[in-house]
Amino acid sequence: MALSLENKSETAEKTSKSAALLNKYLTNAVSMTRLDTIIESHKTLSDYAKRSEWDDIKADDVHAKRKEVEKEMKGFGIKDKLAYYGNVKAGEHSRETTTKMGILAAAMVVAATIDPDLSHCVAGAGMAYMASKVGAKMAGTPQNPKELFSTRDYVDLKHAQTALKKLESNLMKKENQKMVQQAIINGAYFPGRGMYGR
Repeated sequence: MALSLENKSETAEKTSKSAALLNKYLTNAVSMTRLDTIIESHKTLSDYAKRSEWDDIKADDVHAKRKEVEKEMKGFGIKDKLAYYGNVKAGEHSRETTTKMGILAAAMVVAATIDPDLSHCVAGAGMAYMASKVGAKMAGTPQNPKELFSTRDYVDLKHAQTALKKLESNLMKKENQKMVQQAIINGAYFPGRGMYGR
């Protein structure tokens, strides 16, 4: 009986360590990406999730926290979502838009050399892109402090959700690598030949 109690207490201790690490990870991830645009936050969180200090976090804890965040996100309206996708909170993000418009201009030149009508299609796509950016910014811009705080909360939750996805993916990759290494050690997997050397 004492052995089973020791195992339960060990499991609880490991779970609490994992949960504490997960909370630290999320707190840092959200604070690091607070002023980032969507693309910048994805890059930052991808790098942050790969750190070895998060290896002790359990995948079950990450999955449970993702469910919790998704449940919280359901309480937000379309205005908060438009503000997020319009990058309202991120402030000026002209570099991304300028880069995309530069690529679009190059595509228009290439399309014009192939077929003049094709360049009109590319220009139409560019106008639709700009109109969607302007529309999202106008519709998603917070009008009062309450809406601003709601938008900030949604952006923080969205960044937390992204951070959890990146961490879960990274933990799964590391687990798969461990399984392959163990299979190689056991002689059941041969790199380049597959299972059992076939």
